[in-house]
Amino acid sequence: MAANPRQCNDKFKQKVDINHDIKIFTEDEIKRMTRNYSTAIGKGGFGEVYRGLLDDNDELVAVKRYIRSNLTKEFMEEVSIHSQMKHKNVVKLIGYCIGETTLTMVSEYIPRGNLEDILHRIGYSFTLDTILGIAIGCAEALSYMHSMHLSSDNLVCHGDIKPANILLDANLRAKVSDFGLSRLLSGGITKYTSLVKGSLDYMDPIYMQSGRLTPRSDVYSFGIVLLELIARKRVRDGSFSLIETFTRQDCTKWSKLRELVEIANVGNMAVLVEIGKLAMDCLTLEIDKRPKINDVAIRLKALWNVLRRGQDIGWFKKSFGTFRRSSRNSAMLERLSNVRMFTMDELTKLTQNWSFRFQIYPNTVYKGTLEDNTAVAVYWPKLGNLYDILNGEEDFPLYLRVKIAVQTAEALEYLHSSGIGITAHDSVQPCNLLVDANFTPKFTSFSWVRKLAKQTGLPVNDRQIDCGVLVLSRAQKDVYDFGILLLSLISRKKMYDEKNLDIVNEFTKAYDVDHSGNAMFDKDIITVQGNNTVLEGIGRLALKCTLSKEEERPKMLEVAEHLRMLRRCCRASTDQEATSTCILAFHPKASFAFTQATQTRSR
Repeated sequence: MAANPRQCNDKFKQKVDINHDIKIFTEDEIKRMTRNYSTAIGKGGFGEVYRGLLDDNDELVAVKRYIRSNLTKEFMEEVSIHSQMKHKNVVKLIGYCIGETTLTMVSEYIPRGNLEDILHRIGYSFTLDTILGIAIGCAEALSYMHSMHLSSDNLVCHGDIKPANILLDANLRAKVSDFGLSRLLSGGITKYTSLVKGSLDYMDPIYMQSGRLTPRSDVYSFGIVLLELIARKRVRDGSFSLIETFTRQDCTKWSKLRELVEIANVGNMAVLVEIGKLAMDCLTLEIDKRPKINDVAIRLKALWNVLRRGQDIGWFKKSFGTFRRSSRNSAMLERLSNVRMFTMDELTKLTQNWSFRFQIYPNTVYKGTLEDNTAVAVYWPKLGNLYDILNGEEDFPLYLRVKIAVQTAEALEYLHSSGIGITAHDSVQPCNLLVDANFTPKFTSFSWVRKLAKQTGLPVNDRQIDCGVLVLSRAQKDVYDFGILLLSLISRKKMYDEKNLDIVNEFTKAYDVDHSGNAMFDKDIITVQGNNTVLEGIGRLALKCTLSKEEERPKMLEVAEHLRMLRRCCRASTDQEATSTCILAFHPKASFAFTQATQTRSR
């Protein structure tokens, strides 16, 4: 009898340390996700990578399927290390599957592919500031891995840094991937092995000869990536050696260096010279003289500032000293993790002096670009966003409204979970929801959030009030406010209109008249076949959220699950059976109880 895939996954999960947020998929789920491995997007020595689609939220994913199924131990070591990586310049791991015949790993989909293809096959033309952004992103990821973040005794050495393992997103931001050769270094110093693995062209000669693996092994490999970025040539191509060529040439002379590089609009040759020097510092065979990767990142950021802010190279040396001093005194930064503090001068430069050309929303939200090519929104406390969309005249199809509803509900479900100790957002309003280019909602305005004190379990600054009552009250206020938001999404009406008509009362009257609420729905979305059923379900759920008695309102866990069910109905609106299921599930007398299978899937 064949082994149960879930039991196999559980058995191996117990043997290694895996982040609890990582999902475990079955083989059938992987096949459905990839449409039976129909769209290959990459191939390597390990196997192939396929494009897939998560059932729950239309999220594109990459599914890596391994050729050999007898490498379960090595596979789980990779899953263990990758699962603990949470950084904007590291590809996010979503889940994995140990099947009877295959080993597969599911991660976020990075649209532009890998740097190897972009540099040497596609021939994409980079400007110098874009190159610096890619290099900074990769260096930041390695700096994160080389820090003592997994435990007090271990750090991670990637072990296979090369252009093929650096992916680029839509904004050309670098994302480090493939942790198959990554290793935990006990004590954060070094590790010796008799089994040397890696890509020979990018491998540290010290590691290759002696089996000595240290964080500076990654620094050597990164130095080669830097050279390839500015030269647009492979490190080895037949008898040609990029490292030997740079070593022979006097790269401190602009004319010599200019012969070696292929960059559009170099602009500041002095910056290019400093990048070449930094790369050669990384490639020194005296391993202890190689810079640490966090120092490499600091020098690259300083060069980016020189380039983007029009400062001379003399500022670079002064700036580098400032960055190095500040990196030694970083207790505050460690507490803030990946949160970064900006000066007003930096924000002004990011937005080109708050230029009209960079406005996303008039006088409120501006577009900016960080050093690693990360696209960011710079905004003031007075925001619009979902509020502006609802009050605008642009086409706003139902499937996007349902997506926003589901993902907002899931965000509130997360905030209400006991794991993070937050009681409620306390300001659930359309104006506090940013919506990105993919119509993904993101909560802002956390000034009213209530957090529980670790020692007592009571809300901070409110310890004299009974915790149980307070948590219920604030969490249920979120539920009520979310119900109003749902009604606004399907009607494009405000809580109170210009005639002071209450949206809840108006919806209640509409359902009393014809049991459907059609009179209140946005006319732009009720003409599509099947939409009315979904809209009716959302409306009834919203009214359930806004009941006057708190104890009769559902919890956000229940609301999120019902909305996910409605989203499935929205996708299958032409499917009579699916539509009938929606009608049954969202009948006015329908209970909020779930089946055991639904509860298991939700977890």
